[in-house]
Amino acid sequence: MNPLLPDYRYPSLAEIPIEEFASRGFKGALLDIDNTLVPYDVYDYVPEQNLAWIKRAEAAGVRCLLYSNATQWKIEKLREVSGLPGVPKVYKPAWKLLDKALGMVGCTREEALMIGDQCCTDMLGGNLAGVATILVEPLTPRDWIGTRIFRMIEWLVLPDRRPWNRKRRP
Repeated sequence: MNPLLPDYRYPSLAEIPIEEFASRGFKGALLDIDNTLVPYDVYDYVPEQNLAWIKRAEAAGVRCLLYSNATQWKIEKLREVSGLPGVPKVYKPAWKLLDKALGMVGCTREEALMIGDQCCTDMLGGNLAGVATILVEPLTPRDWIGTRIFRMIEWLVLPDRRPWNRKRRP
């Protein structure tokens, strides 16, 4: 299997049927932040539908954690508005801090989900670490410059994610 490809795909975080994953034994969700949980470069609020999803996850017994390449400052801002613990500067796709994160949510690699919007960081990191991966569509077309380069690689393995092939969301 190509390590850039996800195990599962959904249009957004809010549309992941987390109760189904919980019923299959998943106990932890490692959440990317930029363009997965919140729009790129927005750290002072979490969209209502994503806050509702976090509540559904917690009610189903799935503990969530902010797992991001972002700085400590960004993680702290999001912790304030989301109530979630977080691990900054994880340098995905490296998985050096994965076991620390899994310990914080109390699960094993086999019981964890890596959820993100990028193949070259989130999916690759999760797949190399033996964690189930879920790819969501980016919340906005805005990205950090490095991510824009990764997106071009992503288009090779997932042509439907090319901007000119994407269906517009309402």
